Amino acid sequence: MGFVVLLKYFQNEGHFPEHCREIPEAVLGYLANQIGVSGDNLSQYEFTGRTGKRDRTEILSFLGIRRA
Repeated sequence: MGFVVLLKYFQNEGHFPEHCREIPEAVLGYLANQIGVSGDNLSQYEFTGRTGKRDRTEILSFLGIRRA
């Protein structure tokens, strides 16, 4: 769920969220429904931790974006 939230947030906002509080509840519910998981487990995802950093790197690579 964390990876999906990072991807869609970046595509719409142009930057990554630092915490799950930045994502509206309606968006979380919609994304959770789309991938068939519960949106409640997002609070355990570390947006600024190792997992978040790895996911951000993978998303930027997938989108073809290189840091300057």
